[in-house]
Amino acid sequence: PKLYENENYYEKFYVRVKLFDVSQGEVSFTVNSGHSPYFSNAGCNEPMFLDTSSCMSVNGDNDCHIELQYSTLLALAGGDEHNIPHSFWINVYGVEQDCQLHAIRYSLVVQTHWA
Repeated sequence: PKLYENENYYEKFYVRVKLFDVSQGEVSFTVNSGHSPYFSNAGCNEPMFLDTSSCMSVNGDNDCHIELQYSTLLALAGGDEHNIPHSFWINVYGVEQDCQLHAIRYSLVVQTHWA
């Protein structure tokens, strides 16, 4: 769909990716725009939206979130709402596992709000 034709769509756009309740280890996560996950060592250009540093170490009772706001995306798109990305990737990485016999457990929620 041509989302930019709805004059109010982007003004109401808000996403928060939240990772919490980590047990049996430590994780990190990133969010990027584009059609594939971003890997810094892949030799590709950085995507328009890229947050790799906000949530580098999440464990125990810690929680962490990355927000995508209209104003940020519009600024990254050079002020042209037609260039705001539509696809995003959430990448979760295991940093450290407490025991080889147990997988790292975590909860991940994507919260949205359109007022």
